[in-house]
Amino acid sequence: MSDLQQHHPLEPPSAPPTAYEEPGQQFDADEGDQTEPSAPAPRASGWPWLALLLVLLVVALFLFRDVFLIIRNVQVQGIRQRPWQEVAIAAGFAEPVNYFGVDETRVREGINSHRYFTYIGMEKEFPNTVFLRVRERIPVAYLHYIGVGYLLADDGVVLEQTRDLALTQGYASISGMQLRHIRVGAVPTGLRPQQMTSSLAVLRELAMQGYLQSILDINVAEPSSIYLTTRDGYTIHLGDDRELRAKIGTVRAVVEDLKTRGLNGGVIEATLPGEATYRPETP
Repeated sequence: MSDLQQHHPLEPPSAPPTAYEEPGQQFDADEGDQTEPSAPAPRASGWPWLALLLVLLVVALFLFRDVFLIIRNVQVQGIRQRPWQEVAIAAGFAEPVNYFGVDETRVREGINSHRYFTYIGMEKEFPNTVFLRVRERIPVAYLHYIGVGYLLADDGVVLEQTRDLALTQGYASISGMQLRHIRVGAVPTGLRPQQMTSSLAVLRELAMQGYLQSILDINVAEPSSIYLTTRDGYTIHLGDDRELRAKIGTVRAVVEDLKTRGLNGGVIEATLPGEATYRPETP
């Protein structure tokens, strides 16, 4: 080997490096640096609209509940003298009440707590109406006790008390009772409970037969020997409180007959059902 070959190896020059090409990819040297393609703009999310829709729906539900479902119409059946507003207030409808929040137990208790009313029933009509059925107590008689007059309903409940005895005019009095305790809103209690039981039985039967307005006094000092005094001056002996329908029915017929005959005053014995005897007043 010559010195020339030793110092300068005769090897072909290496080929210039070429760009690596992936299959299917072409490289254009004239294009220079290439920029990455821009990403597509993000699409707007639908969540805000959905949240707004839910909020509007909730607001609408609250408005429907608090505006359209509030009881606004109260219809009261069974009242005779008292204003219907007293029933509505006692039932709890003075304040806004939701249609679905009406509690019949509370309505019943509220009405029954009022001395003039007894609860009978209730119905609701969607969306904001309620119908209340009650029985109204009305004064039918009075008790006079220690200078005070007490107006009674036909079930014995004391409705009013007054020292102005003129306000008791027109009602039948109940006399002869031995009272222990009496107050407005409750049935009087006495030393002899049968006295109150008998007086209420007589009151109810007189009212049922439409004869209560003709009675001035009911004396139950002795429950087995009840006396009535009519406004036209007859004294009626009923005996006990059994068979009152037949006894009072007979008395009514006898009184009418006596009036047509011009016989006023006197005593009618009606202790036996269907029988009555008349004893004129003695001079």
